[in-house]
Amino acid sequence: MDIHKNDHVRKGQIICVVSNEDITPKLAEINSHISKAQADVVRFQNQYNRYQWLTERKAIAVEKLEEVEANLNSAEAEVASYMSERQQTLNQQQRQYVMSPLDGEVITIYQPSGSVVSNGTPIALIGDFSHPQFKYTISDKDLSSILPLESGHTVTFRMDDLDKVFYTSYGADSNDNINIFQARIIS
Repeated sequence: MDIHKNDHVRKGQIICVVSNEDITPKLAEINSHISKAQADVVRFQNQYNRYQWLTERKAIAVEKLEEVEANLNSAEAEVASYMSERQQTLNQQQRQYVMSPLDGEVITIYQPSGSVVSNGTPIALIGDFSHPQFKYTISDKDLSSILPLESGHTVTFRMDDLDKVFYTSYGADSNDNINIFQARIIS
């Protein structure tokens, strides 16, 4: 895990790497198969060229040329198949890197280093506190106590028993479950 609680992260920053020890040997095996299949393509291409020259001079039957052409096509298809498998494995390897989806602060880490995770398992909660927004309904009674509101004024209020509090250094007092917020009136 490359991050800690309250760290600032940038969008696209790698926050952790999921370990998959099968990928490296699988890539080595696929690369070996590609090399062999490419060598077969070269061998069958040379054989095809030679048989084509012999067929034009009526030194061998056309069937022999067709057989070598089929082998050449098969070897080329095998190379394409292994190349596709290699690309899929490289894509899988790239997905091992978990990146931050936004600029923000690490609010909480759900999975510590060494945890077993699967696709879709949350790793961390990252929040953007540059422009926090929330909705809260203020009763007419409470609103009348702070009127008149004008653009540019700052209002401080508190909410008791907030449904969800993340234990971070951002405005949450987890001891008495009272949360104090400050809002600036913009319109």
